[in-house]
Amino acid sequence: MGFCYVHLIMWGLCSYLTKSFALPVPWVVAWPTCCLMVGQLIGGGAAAALVQQPDALAWTTTLALLARGRNRRYISEKLVVSEETAKSHVSSIYAKLGVHTQQELLDVVEVSVAALRDGAGPTPFA
Repeated sequence: MGFCYVHLIMWGLCSYLTKSFALPVPWVVAWPTCCLMVGQLIGGGAAAALVQQPDALAWTTTLALLARGRNRRYISEKLVVSEETAKSHVSSIYAKLGVHTQQELLDVVEVSVAALRDGAGPTPFA
């Protein structure tokens, strides 16, 4: 809907510039059209980059909630996803960190936090 308004404004501006300043029509029409197309390409590329990693934010939030001792039901309510999706996120996190229980995850988090405080180097989260 908003894109239609942009076109209306663009064509109105083009006709104004053509009549008021005696600018050539192809030049007046070509530049705004090119600018709009470039903007669409840039915006589409940025949106595509965000869509490629939709679970990254969910996994980060899930990890933060797990580290606070929250269960899958709470996580699914907080993220507004099904419990099966929350279970999938938890399983992915456990697999990436090489843990099998929430207690093991909490141990890894504690060790990593201590390593970050001491400046000891990379952690499993890096």
